[in-house]
Amino acid sequence: IDRFVLPEVQFNQTELPQAIEFLREETYKLDPGKKGVNIIYKPDRSSPDSTSHPPRLTLYLKNTPLPDVIEQIAELTGTKIHYNSNTILLYHESDSKFLQASMNKMPRGAVAEKLKTWHIPHLSFNNVSILDAINFISVHTMRLDPSNQGISFVFEDERPANETVSIDMRLYDVPILDCLRYSAWLADYEFLVTDDAVNLRPAPKKRLSLLRNHNRRNLSTLKLP
Repeated sequence: IDRFVLPEVQFNQTELPQAIEFLREETYKLDPGKKGVNIIYKPDRSSPDSTSHPPRLTLYLKNTPLPDVIEQIAELTGTKIHYNSNTILLYHESDSKFLQASMNKMPRGAVAEKLKTWHIPHLSFNNVSILDAINFISVHTMRLDPSNQGISFVFEDERPANETVSIDMRLYDVPILDCLRYSAWLADYEFLVTDDAVNLRPAPKKRLSLLRNHNRRNLSTLKLP
């Protein structure tokens, strides 16, 4: 990441997701291997307007190393930074604990070894659900498995489609474990790697939210005598 020096950065009231896309493209152009740097932003879901009104920034820089650009963007947008190999994560304070729990998860076993060693060369998600993201990953595990069996992914909830959170990210040359980790993190899901499958379920705070929504729906259907 340190080797990338951006010739020029010009943002004028630019939304953060657009700024990130610019940085992705610039690092891709500067990389002889044409991989660039993976940069992911997770909106502040504790704020109801965070998705429809992402942070904006104005910034003008020349010949600046990528880490310095990222630091200035984080300062201007009130976000935090987490570095993981060749991926940069930008997130908000409200997500700090969940991010640390997600990134520190180091599964072991035969399935975990496959997740760590099998790579996806390119992935591009644009407003996809966690179900679609995992389906994409599952298909790739079957392609990478000499036996064509792949890895089983099991959802432990029956979450309604209109309550899923959309995932936006673009990744180059990453282990399937990181694809899984980032997808789950962005969708507020947690995962558990067992001896024969990967189980996914909403994170505890999300499960509480789903329960409350479910109770509201049940109450709304009650009829007084």
